Amino acid sequence: MMARVSRPEQRNPGLELFFDLVFVLCVAQLADVLHEGPSWRTAARVVLLFVPVWWTWTGVTFALNRFPSDDNITTVLLLLAAGASGLMALAVPEVPGASDTWFAAGYLTVRLVIAVIYVRVREEDQRLTAFYATGFTLTAAAWFVSIFLPESIKMIVWIMAMIVDILIPAVADRLQRMLPVDERHLPDRFAAFAIIVLGEAAVNTVSVVDRPLQPSTSVVLAEGFVIAALLWWGFFDRHAWRLRYRMLADQDNSGRIAFIICAYLHFPLVLGVIFVGAGTQLAAEHADGYAPGSAAAMIAGGIGAYLLTLNAMGWVLRVPRSRSLATPRAVLMSGLVALLLFGHGLKTPTWLLACVGALVVHSGLNISRARKAGPTPAVRVVSDTPNGLD
Repeated sequence: MMARVSRPEQRNPGLELFFDLVFVLCVAQLADVLHEGPSWRTAARVVLLFVPVWWTWTGVTFALNRFPSDDNITTVLLLLAAGASGLMALAVPEVPGASDTWFAAGYLTVRLVIAVIYVRVREEDQRLTAFYATGFTLTAAAWFVSIFLPESIKMIVWIMAMIVDILIPAVADRLQRMLPVDERHLPDRFAAFAIIVLGEAAVNTVSVVDRPLQPSTSVVLAEGFVIAALLWWGFFDRHAWRLRYRMLADQDNSGRIAFIICAYLHFPLVLGVIFVGAGTQLAAEHADGYAPGSAAAMIAGGIGAYLLTLNAMGWVLRVPRSRSLATPRAVLMSGLVALLLFGHGLKTPTWLLACVGALVVHSGLNISRARKAGPTPAVRVVSDTPNGLD
């Protein structure tokens, strides 16, 4: 019989937050890569590199969510994972290239750390914990072997290993019902990552502009802030928040729902926010002129990925039509595509204002939906931290 996760007193939130800090650097490095050489090739490279970065954070988060512990061994393991993640972040600007070895070494170290965590708790569910530990060890071995391979073969091994990593939860679900999650803790962890990405975008945007600020630059910065705030609003809206995470309280299905919603679908959502941040940086550098095509594509594409992911979450969770914004979001995404195709003649502040308008409509619809739908099911799904939502 599968054990229910119920050991919040064994958590070490300070250590988890320390681990999160490393990913500020990871996200900043990826955004800088986009900012320095905006192109479709660069965008594909960032998406590919974000897979191991995301899976590093997600793997550690899920392991600690299921098996909380504040003993010395867990502390050392998490600090080792944080250091290895920092190594990955430092290597990002030269991957693929001169820093491939360091990036691979960092990632394989984290996979081995997660494998050790599952080995230590094998008595919880021997079959599944052994499966996870074996899978993570094998992918770590593949990354280790890749260090000694030629560049062309190395990339193929990386992609294959990442595909295996991504499929491990799905295979585990087929083998047996997945290990349950702590529904009071997991939403807060993913909220923390969303805040990291939004905060990094704001800091980086301010850092790239010249001083003293010109009026047009100030307008663009203000619009960038409003876009970030509205992305935050759409993600943390109380009504949407409950609909998104309420099924985590169903322990029979919480493991499967958690991986679909949190691990798989949060990936494009967070990646979209990273692209919006990098695009806003480029827009701020061209505040007096027309919106660069690369900046427009990043911002519109990022917001589109964000809205599309929210729709996908609603579909997976079977949100009732009365509470769904699927159709309005589809209309807003169509508007963003039209803006991208026909908005070349718009000055940067005007172009960003149109994006602000789309997100204002989305937030307004969220508010209206909450009022019409009434209270959502009274399920507490986040932790007892002061910043948790009830």
